[in-house]
Amino acid sequence: METLLHLLCSTLPTRLLAYAPFLRSLRFGKWAVALCVTLSQGAELLLAWAAIQSGHPELVRLIEFLFGPIAVAMLYLNVRVSFPKLLFFSLFVVDYMMIVVGLSSFLSIRVLHAASRTWESSALCLALYLCTWVPVCRFFHSCVARVEHTKAPALWRIIWLVPALTTIIVLIFTGSLDDTLSGKWTFLFTRVGLLACVLVIYWVIVQALDNLQKQAELEKRLAVETHLLDVQIAEQKKHGQLLVENAELIRRQRHDLRHQLTVIQELADSDVKKLREYLSTLIDSIPALPEVFCENEAVNAVVSHYGTLCRQQGAEFTAQLHVPSICGNVPDSDLCVVFANLLENAAEACGRMSEGRRFVSLRAGLRGGVLTIVMDNSYGGSVREESGQFRSSKRSDFGVGLASVQAVAAKFGGSARFEYDGSVFSSSVYLNT
Repeated sequence: METLLHLLCSTLPTRLLAYAPFLRSLRFGKWAVALCVTLSQGAELLLAWAAIQSGHPELVRLIEFLFGPIAVAMLYLNVRVSFPKLLFFSLFVVDYMMIVVGLSSFLSIRVLHAASRTWESSALCLALYLCTWVPVCRFFHSCVARVEHTKAPALWRIIWLVPALTTIIVLIFTGSLDDTLSGKWTFLFTRVGLLACVLVIYWVIVQALDNLQKQAELEKRLAVETHLLDVQIAEQKKHGQLLVENAELIRRQRHDLRHQLTVIQELADSDVKKLREYLSTLIDSIPALPEVFCENEAVNAVVSHYGTLCRQQGAEFTAQLHVPSICGNVPDSDLCVVFANLLENAAEACGRMSEGRRFVSLRAGLRGGVLTIVMDNSYGGSVREESGQFRSSKRSDFGVGLASVQAVAAKFGGSARFEYDGSVFSSSVYLNT
């Protein structure tokens, strides 16, 4: 019974700890997790009891090792997190358990003069868990929160090897918990010292990954702003060219106007009917005013630019916008980031279509201090999404367009949501002004 109690006290707290940071990411709910942990723990204790009864207590350690991978597999089945990340976190939990069990065994032998798997060792193990569980849980939760936002699939496939190799080395040299070994200072240094270093390594890795993620977000933001600057420069060049063309057009129109007035004067004196026909022709030749979508000049310029681009791609473009000239605390530059990226992706999606109706429908309005931007556009049915991020259609990396829209929405306490059904891509963006 002492062995079974020690097995229960040494493993159950860490298995509960493994699920603590993922309560909001469970696949089947808390009751399903409780049932899985209970059945797993019960099966492990039952097999250990059978081994003891059959006269082979040495098999208990083997059973404990075998149920470690089983616990990791059950964690993966119950939690919606990628397997490399779960493996990284599971090694953290295993290292924590090995520190507590090793320290309790050492104190039991050195201080209480009892064996490593006795009642005294179990009580010390529980006491150490009670003293350290809360701070360790907070540390673990902080690591999980940081790691969940780090998007680096290729890195996660190998980063878990760093703590894994150290853990394996410690298990090879101190895994038996033999009483002649557990009471030595070399055991304490090897197991507790090296594993404590592993926990420090965990913190350094998490900090480094967090900094890498922030750097990646800054690079995406810089790429978006650079792209927007290129668009603005192109628009300025167009504007300058238009000024030159308009000056030439005004000169020609002044010249033509003299001839037209001369003709009108002659027709007024001679033939009123021809004068009316001539005036009707002049009225029809007057060009229409440029299309105005909203009061905000910056947004209107962006929508006009990409609306023309969408129509050039053969898409039906409609826009119903109610965006004021001053949109609260949201500057025009951020508004342009949202509208430009949404419309650029829509124009590219329509351009890649080989068949079917092409369309872009954009709507925006300000109500109750919230600016709502909704867009539906057709696409060719190919969208590559991984962990909430969309891969670029122009390169193998993740795209910066929609990520930038999400970043602007989060900056102003809003959100951005993207949905697709095989033919229509829907975007919804909310900004608190």
